[in-house]
Amino acid sequence: VEQREEKLQGFRKRARLLNGAGAMVTGWIIFFPQPYEAAFWAAFALPPVCILASRFSGGFIRIQEEKGSAYPSVFWGLFFPSLGIAIRALSDFSIFAYENAFKGALVIAIFYLFLLLVRSKEFLFQSAKEYGIAIFFGILGFSYGHGVVVTLNCLYDKSPATVYASRVTDKRVSSGKSTTYYLTLTPWGPEKDTSDVAVDKELYHRVHNGEDVRILFQRGRLEIPWFMVTD
Repeated sequence: VEQREEKLQGFRKRARLLNGAGAMVTGWIIFFPQPYEAAFWAAFALPPVCILASRFSGGFIRIQEEKGSAYPSVFWGLFFPSLGIAIRALSDFSIFAYENAFKGALVIAIFYLFLLLVRSKEFLFQSAKEYGIAIFFGILGFSYGHGVVVTLNCLYDKSPATVYASRVTDKRVSSGKSTTYYLTLTPWGPEKDTSDVAVDKELYHRVHNGEDVRILFQRGRLEIPWFMVTD
């Protein structure tokens, strides 16, 4: 009993370390992602590290956070970076066509769930609750996969940019848990309709209705076309 308790204490320390790392990495990638690549790779690596730490702990480290359980959990070390990498990708990159992004995200989500669920002692699928939890992790895995695929596609894209011109016809700000700035642009290049495009705060305040902006359109490293708006 004493040896088991000593071993459990060691796994509790590891779980606390991974959860703490998850919180710090998420704060890093969301609020101050500098250097950008380092923040991305840290957020990318931590969720699978947490899953593998649980799988190779002999049942001592759990994925789920259960109130009153004697076993430590790495849920937050898994959850926070998965969500953070998805939020960063949505904030930083404007995707023109999502088909390949969704395909890539689905592949990563399946692998994510495979690591999490296959031959797991924690997920036995004996109740509706466990199926619901599996669906939750599937959605989380898809969000993580989407963030990873979009970031890899755009961050490492070396294709030459095609430059298009567009005109600002309107501006608006969406406020809620976060503030998003939109420019309404006339049709440009492959975009045949007037569209609202999210831009950073600085660009939003620099340009005005009736002014022209440039669209830098690129193929994408993973064949996911994307674009940037500049003045």
